[in-house]
Amino acid sequence: IYNNNEITPKEIYHFYQSGVLDGVVLMEIEYNDKRVEFLTSRHVPLVLIGRTGKDDKLSFVDRDFETDGEAAVNYLSKLGHTSIALIRVRRSEKDTGISADIRFFESIKKACKQLGVTLWDRYSENSAAAGRETFIKLRNEHPEISAAITLGDYLTFAFVNAANEFGIKVPKDYSILA
Repeated sequence: IYNNNEITPKEIYHFYQSGVLDGVVLMEIEYNDKRVEFLTSRHVPLVLIGRTGKDDKLSFVDRDFETDGEAAVNYLSKLGHTSIALIRVRRSEKDTGISADIRFFESIKKACKQLGVTLWDRYSENSAAAGRETFIKLRNEHPEISAAITLGDYLTFAFVNAANEFGIKVPKDYSILA
């Protein structure tokens, strides 16, 4: 079940109690996910796609975002980059923090600190216009940035395109990990 407010934890519990559901698979898990707290307190069988920020001994399937973030920064540092941008996509105005996003950001921040790499953290919409605008703004405000980690397909395509427009060759002059 997606985290989109179309169904409440109480409704999920009602379906479970009535026998319509034998258990629940929850997606887009927040760092402090109220759905997980509510349903586990009522002993509803759960499997999570993602995980909370707590070690709550639940079954989950997730990518190792901590290792991914560290590996990305290590790779860029080995290429000689000393100033990088992380461009994240805000999922909505009410974004309370998807756990994977938080853990990925924290691992990148930690790796940058350990390696002495300057990190510029920015949010962008996942659109072509926003990707282009983000590149131009970063280039004007922080010309020392020579690499970016981007977390949105449309913004990444436009980011690369904007770099090319300004004569910056990817990956020769500027590295992008997406």
